[in-house]
Amino acid sequence: VNEGFVELTGRSRDEVLGRSAVELKLWPTPADREAMVRAISRDGTLTDFAVALVRPDGAVRETRLAGRLVDIDGMRCVLMIIRDVTEQRKLERRLTEAARLESIGRLAGGIAHDFNNLITAISGYGHLLEALVADQPEALADVQEIVRSSARAADLTSQLLAFARRQ
Repeated sequence: VNEGFVELTGRSRDEVLGRSAVELKLWPTPADREAMVRAISRDGTLTDFAVALVRPDGAVRETRLAGRLVDIDGMRCVLMIIRDVTEQRKLERRLTEAARLESIGRLAGGIAHDFNNLITAISGYGHLLEALVADQPEALADVQEIVRSSARAADLTSQLLAFARRQ
């Protein structure tokens, strides 16, 4: 039991010595431990085995295990190296989220550009219609509503493009 293990698990050396991982309740679920035991029993070694360890305060640390079976005074034991990858996993999740947001931004930008082209056509034809129906008050009111709506749609498109640029 080295200082790294003491720090990772949040337990003192005296608390750990002579006790199994099961007794220490390091495993969040029995299935995790059983999978590790099956893996190391099959080959006698364990490489890059992902498992979460639970600290006494309830905090969970993401770890990778590497180990091998050894005999110590006729007793079958596991010599284990545990690497804490909690922060690395957090960074990976943040990177994945950033990539997802970037993709959403690109998609939003593409949609906004295409939508803006449609709005430009609607607005242009609306302005042409205004001149054609200037002497028909009811039709003119409807056409002006089309032009106002296309202007609101253009504003929304501008907001979408601003969002896409920030992403």
